[in-house]
Amino acid sequence: MLVKDSIDEIIEDAIVDAYDFNEQLWGFYTVLDEELSFPVKIQVLGQDFKAVGIEYKCERLKWIVIGSNGKNYLIDITDTIIVDKNSYNRKIVQAYRKWLVCG
Repeated sequence: MLVKDSIDEIIEDAIVDAYDFNEQLWGFYTVLDEELSFPVKIQVLGQDFKAVGIEYKCERLKWIVIGSNGKNYLIDITDTIIVDKNSYNRKIVQAYRKWLVCG
């Protein structure tokens, strides 16, 4: 893992050589999958969860969360708050969100 100093560097790394939205999104999937330290602590509607991975689905990136019933659930990354203590985890997710908004 090569830690980037800024959100813009993370974005640049994710979308380099990508020509359209789907290729850029796939680039972000790769960066998140390779560089996040799982599990990642997140909140959804005030409830704490641990994301154990990510998945590319319906042109969005989703957290894979294991429910108390043992089933896997997919939750859109943008529908969560990252409360993880790992500042690089937070920075990578912030980069993804910035890219989605600013493209």
